[in-house]
Amino acid sequence: MAKSADDFIQYLHVLFGESRLQGRDPNTEFIHLRGIIIEFISNCSRMTSALAREKCHLKFIDGSLPETRLVLPPADFNIKEERAQLNAASNAEEFLEIMKNRSTPKSARKDSKKAHGKKHSLSPPESPRSKVRKRLEAAVASKSTSASEDSTKKHIKLMIRGANGVSSPSMSKAAQQTSTNGESPDQAKQDVSSHMEVDSNQQETQMEDASAPKAEKNLPALCRSDVLEIATAAQAITADQWEEFKPKLLSMLDQLRADPTPKQSEAAVTRLQSAISIIGQERSLIPAEAWKQYEEKLIKKAKDGDFDADWSTRLSKIGKIIWQEEELAAMASRDWERLRAAARTWTILAEVTGPMGDEQLSTEWLLQKLGDVDFQERLFACRDRLAAIKGPSEATEDAPADSEEVQ
Repeated sequence: MAKSADDFIQYLHVLFGESRLQGRDPNTEFIHLRGIIIEFISNCSRMTSALAREKCHLKFIDGSLPETRLVLPPADFNIKEERAQLNAASNAEEFLEIMKNRSTPKSARKDSKKAHGKKHSLSPPESPRSKVRKRLEAAVASKSTSASEDSTKKHIKLMIRGANGVSSPSMSKAAQQTSTNGESPDQAKQDVSSHMEVDSNQQETQMEDASAPKAEKNLPALCRSDVLEIATAAQAITADQWEEFKPKLLSMLDQLRADPTPKQSEAAVTRLQSAISIIGQERSLIPAEAWKQYEEKLIKKAKDGDFDADWSTRLSKIGKIIWQEEELAAMASRDWERLRAAARTWTILAEVTGPMGDEQLSTEWLLQKLGDVDFQERLFACRDRLAAIKGPSEATEDAPADSEEVQ
């Protein structure tokens, strides 16, 4: 007998909790059960109850059956619009929240009609992908608020003193002492340039170290769901079971190496399009012609199955498409807001386009990348200031070298 929407969601809550109580990894089991549950709900809307039950092989990763009895969703429990969101859910709590948001608006409209005899427009439930954007924005805002006010004041003083011909506070103490000890201005400028170059190299080294995720610490979160499923299955095999397990392992590895199925490609493109729909603000800062080229390349990568990989792989592939071009354009035009928008776009796409996201890594990585952009902006401001100090003739002589650096 079919249950109400609330009863069915409560059943799912108990089912996900059962894996936790039996000592299994709840996230691993959720990823394994997610597709089975979505397919079962879809079958119930277009098949008889008996046939839908027959086609649903609800088992844990180790092959054991759950003690929680399978119940049927209501006849009108349609998840067609929410299917992409459910497939992208990274944990049981997010999955159940999408289910609740799906079932709430309809019941609210029915109650409204009974009470008032007319329709009331209700705002649609917030998409989990919109929550990704809000979470990242909140993290950036928190980071900006906690930054020292002295840093901002020093930057303002730098601009004011530079306009009045006063030496820049960003100059190294060694350069200032050299200038006050009677050495030539040219020598002082060389010291400043070398100091900036050393700081730049140190900063780049720190950024590379910070952006490289620790594999040992984050392996479960970064591991592909199909790879994690194979590893979990193999971990439970004892020595005397190995010969029996080998054919199954080879079959699982063959599926791992296979090209993505049309269904997998379609799901990847759907996730990509859903992610693109929430970055309208960022895309408005990127020229339409440039974004068109990026989008074509992203769709091709999605169809090829590249976005079914782990978070760090998605980040790398998307960065090669978007970031490299945007960074060159920003250095040439000094449009740093466009580069910050590209960083946010890069982060959101990397998190949302895959079957699994990593909120903590995404947030930390975005903060580091925005810090990189701030450093680049200050670095180029200092270089432009030095060019102004040198004068038009010396700046003209250095122009070819600058253009080569940008390239």
